[in-house]
Amino acid sequence: MVKKLRQFVLGFESWLERLPTNGFILGILGLDSLLVGLTIYIEIFYHHQFYKEGYVMTWLSAAQLMTVSLLSWMVFKRYRKTFDFHNAEDFKKIKRLWKAEYIWLLMSWGFLYLAVDELLMIHEIIDKAIHFIFQIQETAITDRLDDVIVLFYALLGLSALWMSRHEMVKYVAAAPLLCCAVIATFTMIGFDLLTSDSSEVFVFLENQRAFEAQLYQWIQQVAPQDYLVHFELSKVPKFLYNLMILFEEGAKVMAGGFLVSTYFKCYDVVRQQSHFKPQAAVPRSDRSGMPA
Repeated sequence: MVKKLRQFVLGFESWLERLPTNGFILGILGLDSLLVGLTIYIEIFYHHQFYKEGYVMTWLSAAQLMTVSLLSWMVFKRYRKTFDFHNAEDFKKIKRLWKAEYIWLLMSWGFLYLAVDELLMIHEIIDKAIHFIFQIQETAITDRLDDVIVLFYALLGLSALWMSRHEMVKYVAAAPLLCCAVIATFTMIGFDLLTSDSSEVFVFLENQRAFEAQLYQWIQQVAPQDYLVHFELSKVPKFLYNLMILFEEGAKVMAGGFLVSTYFKCYDVVRQQSHFKPQAAVPRSDRSGMPA
């Protein structure tokens, strides 16, 4: 089992090596956008589930996080192959760069954990454990604890990037993609916090009735006729609540796509820099200047 997994990872790495950067990024973001748009439309109007826990979009999000983990690992391996540990000058560089090297290993393990969390819902298990251990009664506020844990994950990741900013500045080409990933992530968290209680969906609206009427007119324009047969103005709040839940899940998928694109761009920067390219091993006799 372990051998097959290792072969799969090595094959996946080899496949990523051959991909053109811009084409890969456009393909990932375009496919994610198309999937999110279509699945939200089909789920809301035709009631086919894609975003329920354990369904296809959960596995897509987990696969994207695993890909980010693998890309971070590939950058880490590039660092390991760059320098000759027996060369004095390279050894000095290694001493200076060890923090830069291991931030990629840390991120690789971090995103692997997030992928497992996505499949096993670890943050919700932690939420329930905290409620049980401290005997906390579930309220509208404490029910958001799992969302706060996800927020903690995001802030922890940003803190790690900030602490390693001297390393990250080398990858300024990936900054726009990273910014989009951060925006999508916090959009997801915002929708998640807002949809913890369906009664609070309209809490920020001054004129709820007028908004419901406008939304109802929009639904009549875009929804299929079969859906409109049983749809009434009174169902608009529930419709909006379900739509916001789907937007949250869609933002999660897009955040994953932007993260994959960001880290693939970072890997592309690494492999294009000549001093990061793996060099052929030099026999030890050659290093000393003596004949083999």
